[in-house]
Amino acid sequence: FANGWSVLLVDPDRISAVVLQKLLEVEGFKVKLVGDGQEAFDLIQDNHYSLVLMDRNLPNVDGLALSRHIRSFSDRSYSYIILLNKMTQKQEMIDSLSAGADDYLTKPYDYVELLARLNSAKRILDFDHRLHEKNRALEKLALQDSLTTAKNRAAYDIEIEREFKRAIRYKHPISIAMCDIDNFKSINDQYGHRVGDQVLVEFVRRVNSVVRLGIDSVFRYTGEMFIIALPETEPENASVLTSRLQYLIEGVPFEVDDVVVDLDVRFGVSGYSKEDTIASQCDSTKEFLMTPSELFKRTDQELKAAKQ
Repeated sequence: FANGWSVLLVDPDRISAVVLQKLLEVEGFKVKLVGDGQEAFDLIQDNHYSLVLMDRNLPNVDGLALSRHIRSFSDRSYSYIILLNKMTQKQEMIDSLSAGADDYLTKPYDYVELLARLNSAKRILDFDHRLHEKNRALEKLALQDSLTTAKNRAAYDIEIEREFKRAIRYKHPISIAMCDIDNFKSINDQYGHRVGDQVLVEFVRRVNSVVRLGIDSVFRYTGEMFIIALPETEPENASVLTSRLQYLIEGVPFEVDDVVVDLDVRFGVSGYSKEDTIASQCDSTKEFLMTPSELFKRTDQELKAAKQ
């Protein structure tokens, strides 16, 4: 009934742990078995587990500390924690629940009781999964332009900050391109907003056909101004990309119903090369000057120059 849930099983008693591992795998769980608290701590640092079963008394890092460690990751999906212990002292149970555990199972455990507690965990995790999916859908709507399905200005502010930090950290280049549809107002005035809306939808479709899906991002920043974020892209390569886009957009008319529309677009491109990001690690002044807002300002200046 586990639907391939990932399970971290932490138990220094190798024989008991292997038996439990086999039982869990029969029920459909994918089990990672370790016997040391520090090894579990390191795994939790980089991985999410739907279910964590662990002995309270572990070498190096105990079960209470691991429970607190798991609960420190507020941005992850929920992990259901069951602590295992040979003792059933009331205070130990209270301490375990206070540290973040969801349940407490006495060793040696009864198989029927274990399944009942796993069913309880499944109900909680299924609810959390549904809630997480709904929240993701709402978040996507909040960060998406409802007309074109491009990402919106709020999404740009979030993503460029993240990509910028990533570029500096890993010494990768980063570029952005701004695009303004010069004659969009005249299209709306001449053909109406319905045609203008469909032109924007087709414009975004053409841009998405050229950029790298899953890497680059297209944002509708204002009514007819768009930004393309280009991680791991040298500025000169970003310029090559915008040349291709300009040809695709201006060279092929837009057809909406019986109307044929030609677009005039202008691009501004700027970025930081790999050498820039490497230099920023050695020069604190340069790193201070290399900011998302500074990159935006430089690119906006390039767009203004292109429109003159």
